[in-house]
Amino acid sequence: MRMSNLPWTLIVAGVLLVSGVLSANAWQERRIRRRIDAAFRPVETPTTTASARVEPTLRAGDADEGRPQDCR
Repeated sequence: MRMSNLPWTLIVAGVLLVSGVLSANAWQERRIRRRIDAAFRPVETPTTTASARVEPTLRAGDADEGRPQDCR
């Protein structure tokens, strides 16, 4: 029994569609993976003391400096 052109055309179109979706997915995944790797790559920081991170601290007298004084 011989198949007409319609089933062959549908088979070829289905194979092309599936392969197109798979290749587009692989391309997007590779592009997104590069972005994620770049976002989570450790940042190189200079070792100078001027750019070193300084954590805020409170000293004994600092608590009262920010409050407004009573105006009587």
